[in-house]
Amino acid sequence: MTMADELLLGPRGRRLCLGAAMQADSALWTAVFWLGRELDPNPGTLMRFAEGDGAADDPSFTETDVAAIAARLDPALITDVAARAGLRASVDSAMYWQEPGSTSTPSTPP
Repeated sequence: MTMADELLLGPRGRRLCLGAAMQADSALWTAVFWLGRELDPNPGTLMRFAEGDGAADDPSFTETDVAAIAARLDPALITDVAARAGLRASVDSAMYWQEPGSTSTPSTPP
């Protein structure tokens, strides 16, 4: 079993991989943010500051969209800095006493 296989076995390892990939690709970060917000039963309030009337529809992403963006990611873009940021995000979001948070939800297997 490879290290990648071992990481993907558990929720923190999957979150680490997702976090590192999100650091390497802003499109993936955006997709995970909006999908996580949509899946979160209590997403909180989002404030926008914009010119004009400020009316804007939130982008919409599906799990399939996130998977497609992640599949296109060149692994060479995941630097040591991105990997450490992914580890930090995984540890920071670890709340073992409750369900995964909004940005961890997309890394949960079906």
